[in-house]
Amino acid sequence: MRSHNAVHIQILDRIGFTNGHSVHTPLGLRLVIAPREDEYPHDTRKRYQEMVGYFMRLAIMTRPDISAVTPKHVQFLANPPLQALEAVNHVYRYLRGTIDLGITYRADQRDELEGSSDSN
Repeated sequence: MRSHNAVHIQILDRIGFTNGHSVHTPLGLRLVIAPREDEYPHDTRKRYQEMVGYFMRLAIMTRPDISAVTPKHVQFLANPPLQALEAVNHVYRYLRGTIDLGITYRADQRDELEGSSDSN
């Protein structure tokens, strides 16, 4: 079994976000992404699609904290504007700064779901 931490590090390394500064939120403040009118270069579009695909995998498997930003990026997969590329970079800076967060699944865990709530 690989830990979620090892998977995060492998993805950050593959994307090229192992160094640099990190941020505290997965989505930047006042982010507005406008659709692109012209066609984006194929290699940049492919990189954007790859980056979104990786953090979609993390959002589904171990990082529900980034699941809210995923749909915002998925809608621009065909022709990502510059703001979308900057926003994806922001998500990866967030992931780098929160590398120790995530859900870990273990084979030896019980099959029961336990939870608690403090709502009045």
